[in-house]
Amino acid sequence: MTLFNARIGIRTSKHWSVYLFGRNLGAKPFPRQTYPTPFRSGAPGQPGGLWSVLDAGSKRLVGSQLQAKF
Repeated sequence: MTLFNARIGIRTSKHWSVYLFGRNLGAKPFPRQTYPTPFRSGAPGQPGGLWSVLDAGSKRLVGSQLQAKF
């Protein structure tokens, strides 16, 4: 699975900056955590697979960021 992230912005001297960003710009959510399982369900003694956790950070996120230093 491949993730595409992007960020572009403008920063002037050391006082302020503005950015636009996008995380996980692809079409599919990605698992944030993956754990091995000891057995496949319904088949005792067989090698396991992977158990994945999807949360709010797994989906596409697009936003802006403004930073000002005084």
